[in-house]
Amino acid sequence: MLSILLRKGKTFIQLDNSRKRLFLSAYYQATIQFFKKEKVSYGPFVMPGDTAIDTFPTTNTKHPYIKAVQHAIRLTKKYHPLPLKCRHEARLAAYFLRKKNIPYFIFVGFIKKTSAKLEGHAWTVCEGKMITGRCKPSDFQVTQIFTNINLRKKMQST
Repeated sequence: MLSILLRKGKTFIQLDNSRKRLFLSAYYQATIQFFKKEKVSYGPFVMPGDTAIDTFPTTNTKHPYIKAVQHAIRLTKKYHPLPLKCRHEARLAAYFLRKKNIPYFIFVGFIKKTSAKLEGHAWTVCEGKMITGRCKPSDFQVTQIFTNINLRKKMQST
């Protein structure tokens, strides 16, 4: 038990100060969100197959905050005592990306695993890269998509 705590402490100490703050914030938010009973918003809902999704803004520069968020969420999932699932990762990504006004999509999909069992999954895509919910998206039937940008308003202005 002591060796596990020392290993976790060593990982934390090796992080730079901004990543330490981000990790602690992610750890705290994961704990709060795990026990929340109220409905949590991922952002506005977009219909799968909607042509507005094609207008998703991308930038050619890789935002260092996105990589830091991805790292903080992975560390939180690894070291958090509660069993964090893909939906918790997606909520954390939405929380942090919304704070910096970075556009993202959260996809929710299902796959038929056995004869009568469906399995759900959620993953976050930001700037064309999957940052949470490691999976092969083509295996899933997407049923819901959430984003933090107003795609309808953007389409009407063009």
